[in-house]
Amino acid sequence: MKVLVIGASGFLGKKIMRVLSADFELYGTAHSQKSNELYILDITNKDRVIGLLEKLKPGIVIHTAGITNVDKCETGKKEAFEANVEGTKNIVDACKRIKAKLVYASTDYIFDGEKSNYKEDDKANPINNYGKSKYDGEIIVKKGLDDYIITRSSVLYGYNDENDKNTFAKWVINSLKEGKKINLVTDQTVSSTLIDDIAEGIKILIKKNKKGTFHLAGSEAASRYEIAKRIAKVFDLDKSLLNPIKTDKLKQIAKRPKNSSLDSSKAEKEGIVMSTIEEGLKKMKSQMSS
Repeated sequence: MKVLVIGASGFLGKKIMRVLSADFELYGTAHSQKSNELYILDITNKDRVIGLLEKLKPGIVIHTAGITNVDKCETGKKEAFEANVEGTKNIVDACKRIKAKLVYASTDYIFDGEKSNYKEDDKANPINNYGKSKYDGEIIVKKGLDDYIITRSSVLYGYNDENDKNTFAKWVINSLKEGKKINLVTDQTVSSTLIDDIAEGIKILIKKNKKGTFHLAGSEAASRYEIAKRIAKVFDLDKSLLNPIKTDKLKQIAKRPKNSSLDSSKAEKEGIVMSTIEEGLKKMKSQMSS
């Protein structure tokens, strides 16, 4: 089976390429990164998207591309709409033409955070533009295709190589290694997710030919301060440098949900294992040292 990963040079895309490589005939795209193995693709260019999919004719397309920086989506609403909404529509239209299954990577930020432990069919109500753009993408996928999988995850962490983007976990590790005191919020609860688990989960869902929405999120909900304490413990760093604060002291551009934790029991019934924070961090640490 031919699988095309759109956004294969990104943090999640790179891990998916690695995890799926033994089981599928894999192709990947990057927005601009020069690589012999990847096709360069701007997903906002509809003709290019259709052209590449018609050329490769994959049976499955995994879409992980787009703008994921929450504050950047707030200040650059036009760019966020073009990448996360129009780009997704272009991919959906191209999948329709070649009758490909689409796997769309979405987010916990489609929820407002007034509840907690959200299930797949809970009502979406995004409170920032990133969440809105991703939810608009979900609607486009559902309306445009019958054969799709939507996955939702939260605050991704893990390790591919030294070129990984500056994730929350990477920022905490580097700051503590440098002896910097950092502020961490105690009133934003998330289900931080190991990228290996998402990639393995997608592999299982594809192999079982599943359809619909699945939460692939860490099995434990915690505040960013709590997560940072676990990072300090696993990586043997100084937790006294962690300063607990409330969200209103951070002055973030975009609003954040108070509790966007996700319930992944639907995926777990399919045999997908979602790590606890400590399990995931230990796996990340061993990959960093190997």
